[in-house]
Amino acid sequence: MHTRFSSLYYEAKLKTHHIVQTYEKVEGNTIQLNYINKCSKHPDWDPPLHVVAKTEFIKFRIWAGHANLYTDILGKIQLDNNISIKNIPSSSKFVILNENISNADFEVYTDGSRIEDETGFAVCILQENNNIENHLYKLKSHNSVFQAELAAIHCADNWAASKNVSINIHTDSLSSIAAIKSASARSSFVNNIKQDLVKIKHLVGLSWVKAHVGIQGNELADQQAKLATTTGVDTIIPAPRSYVKRILNKLMIKEWNDYWRQ
Repeated sequence: MHTRFSSLYYEAKLKTHHIVQTYEKVEGNTIQLNYINKCSKHPDWDPPLHVVAKTEFIKFRIWAGHANLYTDILGKIQLDNNISIKNIPSSSKFVILNENISNADFEVYTDGSRIEDETGFAVCILQENNNIENHLYKLKSHNSVFQAELAAIHCADNWAASKNVSINIHTDSLSSIAAIKSASARSSFVNNIKQDLVKIKHLVGLSWVKAHVGIQGNELADQQAKLATTTGVDTIIPAPRSYVKRILNKLMIKEWNDYWRQ
């Protein structure tokens, strides 16, 4: 696979370079290069093949576990990685949780937030409608709201496990519940959360609540999650795969522009 991507990259680079050189010789340097520069910025034009091939090769290498070779591009961060479905134990592949545990010790509302590239989440613990504890955590700017929502649920179940108490977790994130229930989730981050939930499923209920309809606990969690983006305790979770794609797209655009300026 390494050889195939390397060959694609160098072949594409040679072909594209040859085409541009030929075009310059036939049509004239200055006028035609100005034309190419304008066209290269047209939204309907695609980047040169060699630029795309290089980006795809780097992406392949990162997904293959070689992110440490590209710290100059990604920074020194931990990346979420996909795992093979066949390597996930059946016990944690299919997570079935009650929506509500009768006579639970606590009702817990969770939420995640992202404001101006700052991400955080909150876990608000209620007992008999009294807010007794709030846990606020700040994530890195590359973490997504989806990750924050999941991290909040994970924090809540870890809290229940540490106290050996029963809780009902309420979240307005349908996507988080879907990820936990999905038997085909490949994210290591998601599967770690699922495994921890399975261990204490007798202590945890998980249900969806509609956002912004005046539910006291949910409104509180929403406010606290926004506050967490600036004042929460710093915590680290893996960067999502979307971060890698975003960074590599920026790199591709930069190299595309640099190429046409040569």
